[in-house]
Amino acid sequence: MSALGGVRDEVRSEWGRLRACWQSVRAQWTDEVADRFERDRWRRWEEATPAFLSALDDLDDVIAAALRDL
Repeated sequence: MSALGGVRDEVRSEWGRLRACWQSVRAQWTDEVADRFERDRWRRWEEATPAFLSALDDLDDVIAAALRDL
């Protein structure tokens, strides 16, 4: 496994833990502030994190190809 693969796996794991925590909190936090947090903050992370993980995969592939071509 490459160094980036390890980072990707760790980020994916921690993201899963964070999502589970958020779901638990959100089930009990039901006011307007929670709605605003979810809308203005959480949804951005929901969109950005999978894109970040995909970019890590792509970068890992590029680095592996460059190392093969040395």
